Amino acid sequence: MIKDLNKLNLMIAALYLFYRRSNDHFLSAFWTKCFFGLLGLLLLWIISEWASFILGVTIPKIENPLYFLGIFFIVWASCGFVIHKFTLSFEELTTIDLFPEEYIRGYKMAFYFTILTICFLFSLLLIDKQ
Repeated sequence: MIKDLNKLNLMIAALYLFYRRSNDHFLSAFWTKCFFGLLGLLLLWIISEWASFILGVTIPKIENPLYFLGIFFIVWASCGFVIHKFTLSFEELTTIDLFPEEYIRGYKMAFYFTILTICFLFSLLLIDKQ
């Protein structure tokens, strides 16, 4: 057991333990970090859209969908890599075991963080850009 986990590590450990029940170790850790990488990508997108709206700066639109998908996956992989480097390693995740209270707290925090990110994502509908 690793003591004194910060909030992000607690959320990752709780989701890892949830996924580990159905998959093997590597896939569980991989999907957990990919999920938080996707949340990081969405938060970067939300912040850039709101900053451009507040500052009045226009962001160039990408017309070709293949370029958009390429940029999307590159930024997602970058966010996942940053999450991977600054949180628990795969080896630490294999030895982690949380108390039931910590597991529930981490799982709830991950759930609320996801819902909050989705709500902020829907806040982009309030921005009327043309």
